[in-house]
Amino acid sequence: GTATIGSTGVVDADAVGVNTATAASIDADNAAVNATIDNDRVTAIDLQSLTTGSNGAIDADASSTQTASASNVGDPGASDGSASAVVATQDLVFGIDSTLVTVGGDASQLTASATLSGSANATTMSGSSTATAGDRSGVEALTGVSNVVVGDSATAGMAFQAVSNLTANATSIEDDALAQVGTVTAYGTGTGITALTGADVTGVDNSNITVGEDAGTILASASSTLNATAATNGTDGGDIDATAVVATTADGLLASALSVGDDGNLTAAATLNGTATATNIGDVADTDDDAFAQIQLNADGLQQTSAETITIGASGNVFGQALVDGGASATTVSGSA
Repeated sequence: GTATIGSTGVVDADAVGVNTATAASIDADNAAVNATIDNDRVTAIDLQSLTTGSNGAIDADASSTQTASASNVGDPGASDGSASAVVATQDLVFGIDSTLVTVGGDASQLTASATLSGSANATTMSGSSTATAGDRSGVEALTGVSNVVVGDSATAGMAFQAVSNLTANATSIEDDALAQVGTVTAYGTGTGITALTGADVTGVDNSNITVGEDAGTILASASSTLNATAATNGTDGGDIDATAVVATTADGLLASALSVGDDGNLTAAATLNGTATATNIGDVADTDDDAFAQIQLNADGLQQTSAETITIGASGNVFGQALVDGGASATTVSGSA
């Protein structure tokens, strides 16, 4: 659909999803205990076009918060069922999607944000434990060819910000523990490092921005904090593993053109902070109670994939910045790490 305001207009669009899933059993025997949240899509603005004839102020904010907890107490030494907690698998959170945004005069505000917060916690006694958060999820503030056109000036600049914070904790006393953030790509235990298919977080994606006069400062930012923790005592017989995997990609401004008629600045920033921690105490009678940890973080502040151009008619600056901080730790007593 379309939304048209003949003269001056103010648009404030908010989409909020908050979900909690809890599954708990004292003794589920061989049955699995699962807590899953699948909130496929949260979008603040998704139109063919949004237009104000003269001046306008537009703000679009989308957020999805998901918390899943699964617990199977079980019996020591038994073969109890597993516990699995899953949030945000292939979920999408968009501020503005597939919308032509036009402000005929000055834009006193033009902002969009997308935020995903996901936490998965799984705990077992004698069964396996799996926690997965944000597998191949997508969080984007301005996306889907949502071109922005401002006829005169963006008097307060613009801001397009995407944030994704994901945590997975898997704990088992006796059996396998697997924590996955951003991906479910199987870890290559036999061949070492495996290329992972992960989540993404993007400020501006495949959406062009045009300002007729002054643009102030246009901010396109993406940030993500990701933590995967897997721990087991590994006291069950056989090959018991603790595995923690993290994978995501962040882009501030991706495959998007910018044109400013007079003065303007562009700041495109991507920030990633991730940890993967696997701990396996293991059974001293075994030598194959292993611990594996892998982290894959890719960040670009400004990335143009084709013939996209950035043009500032008068004076201005273009900043591209990517910051990555991550670590992987694997510890075991009776196996390899």
